[in-house]
Amino acid sequence: MNIAVIGGGLTGLTTAYELLKKGHRVTVFEKEKTLGGLTGGFKMPTWEWSLEFFYHHFFTNDTALISLAKELGLEKEMVILRPITATLIKNNLGGTRLGIPIEHPQSRNLVVRTLYNLEKMFMWSKDVHKNIEQCGVRMSDGETRVPGPKEYSIFQLDSPLNLLTFPLLTPIDKLRTAGLLAFCKLNPFWQPLEKITAEQLFKTIGGSASWRTLWQPLMKGKFGTYAKVVPASWLWARIKKRTPSLGYFRGGFQTFVDRLAKAIKKRGGDIRIKYQVSSIKYKKKNNYLTFDIGNLTFDKVLITTPSSTASTLLMSLVKNNKKNYSYIRNDSIFVDEEGQLKTYNQRLLFIPHLWAQTLILETEKPILDNTYWLNIADPSFPFIAVVAHTNYMDKKYYGGRHITYIGTYLPDNHPFLKMTKQQLLKKFLPYLQKINPSFRPLTSALCHLFTAPSAQPVHTLNYSQKAPKIKTPVEGIYLANLDSIYPWDRGTNYAVEMGQKAAKTIQNSL
Repeated sequence: MNIAVIGGGLTGLTTAYELLKKGHRVTVFEKEKTLGGLTGGFKMPTWEWSLEFFYHHFFTNDTALISLAKELGLEKEMVILRPITATLIKNNLGGTRLGIPIEHPQSRNLVVRTLYNLEKMFMWSKDVHKNIEQCGVRMSDGETRVPGPKEYSIFQLDSPLNLLTFPLLTPIDKLRTAGLLAFCKLNPFWQPLEKITAEQLFKTIGGSASWRTLWQPLMKGKFGTYAKVVPASWLWARIKKRTPSLGYFRGGFQTFVDRLAKAIKKRGGDIRIKYQVSSIKYKKKNNYLTFDIGNLTFDKVLITTPSSTASTLLMSLVKNNKKNYSYIRNDSIFVDEEGQLKTYNQRLLFIPHLWAQTLILETEKPILDNTYWLNIADPSFPFIAVVAHTNYMDKKYYGGRHITYIGTYLPDNHPFLKMTKQQLLKKFLPYLQKINPSFRPLTSALCHLFTAPSAQPVHTLNYSQKAPKIKTPVEGIYLANLDSIYPWDRGTNYAVEMGQKAAKTIQNSL
């Protein structure tokens, strides 16, 4: 079979690779000048390694990605480290009681002294207040301490010990939060959870206080007006999949993309970059349906683009045929009298999506001293995450400069999408200085701006019934993109998994 793959991201490349292993002929069409899609990257003249347009890492249980990397001979190119993940929270803590009273470290209370010492040794990253008493919480004597000099505090929250010593929740709230985490880690059944919202699940098990403090600001910051309709299955997946240690490729994820592309070409695959497919035509010959893309003819077509683009391509089949739309199914002509394609198309366009945007800063001094990933638990901030890449990978690979991502998700027509990188830096600077008051970038600071439409599908209740299937109503046309990755959130591992599923679906239909 001669098969076309539209889109050169990880899903498209993986599908092409798997189909070539089965003996098919494959051509990959990619509209950009580089491969990889959201996983792609760039490289500055002074850098040894490339850098992703959008921050990336993989989990140690991402078996699909890791297995494929090993198959491609990249086992020694994978780096597994345990960086610090933390959360920024505003110091608006009046009326909050600590689970165990925190007194002066010279207290005779052995439990208090032990917890205080644990806090000093393990709890905080270098970006955090070193003394819990500076947080301004109510103490056991009823007195409320004055908040410390910083408006915000950064809490390392990537281990059970961090949760145990987290000062903004009561013992009961900590136990309930731990119960929620255990439930998500141990429970394999996500289907019932897509019938309720993430908020309902968290409040029921983890408690309202923990929800308000830890998750509600993050959900609102990421999903905006959609936050209240995101299902519990999405939250379950986020917690279940995460591992403390994270993985990266030497040279960046571009190493993985390039090796996969090389393997495709070695097996006879054709990769055409800077080739935008704007329409698909079909023709019937000897009671058999084929598809024309440019001047090439294919037996099967896989679309891996965002659903909005896929919708345009699917409907081009109708526009390019002046007669009543029909195609071949099971060796007979099938007329789309019931409008199956139109219904499928409407479902594609019904799924909400957000843009991904990253402003990447190159600075002489770090914005975060030690933290790799900083969640922003305050919706008043204009971004949702600060990712200090060079607190994870050594800055020597990037010309000795510190690399920091400022990440956010945006709805269509958001003003940030029309701003230049310097305008965004000016907008973000006051908030970065709330995180690090000493941060003073030069007006000519090096920065890079990247945006991607439809990068974040928004899961809604009963999403599995809404997500598009790989087989479209058109016999011979298939669709595989981020919208069908559920209950999981977007990620490189799932892009690989989706490519493998698409290849299997196409193979089984022959």
